[in-house]
Amino acid sequence: MTTATIDIQGIRTLPAIPKQGQRYLSVNLVIVPLTDALEVAKDLGFTPQLVLVNYRSGISEIHALFWEGAIEETPANWDETIDQLADRVNPDGVRHCWGRHITAA
Repeated sequence: MTTATIDIQGIRTLPAIPKQGQRYLSVNLVIVPLTDALEVAKDLGFTPQLVLVNYRSGISEIHALFWEGAIEETPANWDETIDQLADRVNPDGVRHCWGRHITAA
């Protein structure tokens, strides 16, 4: 098996692990068709952004980024939103991650 490298000009690149105190919600577009991701995003009130997620292993994935922000700014209905997303698309394609959140004592 060979792998291809493509250069997508202008696409925003995100590290696999968000910065400390930040959170991402995205859908891997290899697992979830773009049309499905866009339909669900609209229904859930998101405006997704196409991004490239880079992993330490050197693997990169194209995602539809649904939400990005500070952990403190996470919407109140976050868990329900993720459940609805996972109910509507292949849950293996849903990626919810956050950077370590440290609060001063």
